[in-house]
Amino acid sequence: MKANTPLSALALALVALALQVPAQQPVIPGQPLIATLSPGQTMQFAVDSSAGDRVEIMVTSQSFTPRIFIQCPRGPTASSQGRRVQTTVTSPQGGQVLCTVQAVEPQGQGQFVIQANTVSSQSSSAGVSQIALGQTIRGTLAPGDRTMQTGELFDRHVFEGQAGQHVTITARSSAFDAYLILRTPRGSETENDDHGSSRDARISLTLPETGTYQIDVTSAVGSVGQGPYELVVE
Repeated sequence: MKANTPLSALALALVALALQVPAQQPVIPGQPLIATLSPGQTMQFAVDSSAGDRVEIMVTSQSFTPRIFIQCPRGPTASSQGRRVQTTVTSPQGGQVLCTVQAVEPQGQGQFVIQANTVSSQSSSAGVSQIALGQTIRGTLAPGDRTMQTGELFDRHVFEGQAGQHVTITARSSAFDAYLILRTPRGSETENDDHGSSRDARISLTLPETGTYQIDVTSAVGSVGQGPYELVVE
């Protein structure tokens, strides 16, 4: 009789992960869901999507620093972390987009809010402006603009970047404390509130990949800033 083959380290790790991850909880687009994370726990959520949809997932917590992993069916993955995490992926074939939530801190725990929004492929460019390297755009945050999960208004801009390019993005306003969120084609995020001693927000980096980058111009967390602003990409 053939002897049993011991499980490999990878198989054991997958079994352990499966035991740690509970059943997926559905998230209805546009409806915030409040959940509670226990120390060392991993939670998983599912958002229904159609082929070509852009799925935006936001997670915030005042109790711990969330780390999220997003997986599309047979499509791209993305990960990010921060007190206010907002990541967008495109679902190439539709189906359930999975979002796994963990705490960065080893014993992180407490309440968090997860919210999802979906934009169909037919309307994915609505409300988004194009900006080119070397260009300055003047915009205004005003009632009726899209809002963050935490209530701040924001405008979205996109630009095409090449891997290896060095880019500096600056948002400044005399009306509110500017806050910048830069999102790579794969969904990784970089954020900046105050640059130096000013209330300007600035992100300077070498682009890690080629593709479409998203820039969200908003106000500092907890403030619903309104008014004119200037965005520079150089």
